[in-house]
Parts: sequence; C-alpha cells; structure tokens
Amino acid sequence: MKTCPVCNEGKLHPQIEMREVEYNGHTAKLAMQYSLCDDCGVEVTDADDMRKNKNLMKEFMAFAGP
Repeated sequence: MKTCPVCNEGKLHPQIEMREVEYNGHTAKLAMQYSLCDDCGVEVTDADDMRKNKNLMKEFMAFAGP
C-alpha cells in the first residue's frame, strides 16, 4: 500500500465512486477511481487512476456525440 504524499503518515486505499457527469445534454454515472488516505483523509488521484477516469469520460463523450 502506498504512503500518502500529503501527510507522509497514512496509507492510501483505492476507492471507486459513482459520479454523475454531463456532456452534450446527456448524463451518466461513471465509476471514477481515486485513493483515500486513512490518516488525513485527502483524496489522491495517481496517473493510473487519471488514465482510467479519462478513458471512461472519452467513452461517454463518444456515446453522447458532438
């Protein structure tokens, strides 16, 4: 488990949260990924999480159209 980059004390725990997004008049709930520190409570999104979240958004935007 990774150590929190903010407090350097807590451990980061992977989280998935359904977040509502809107694009071009369409809405959807997407399973966005991030990590939560068990000590200071900060939410951290690393490069892998960002890549996965970006791909989810790209898929949704392709579905929703221009």
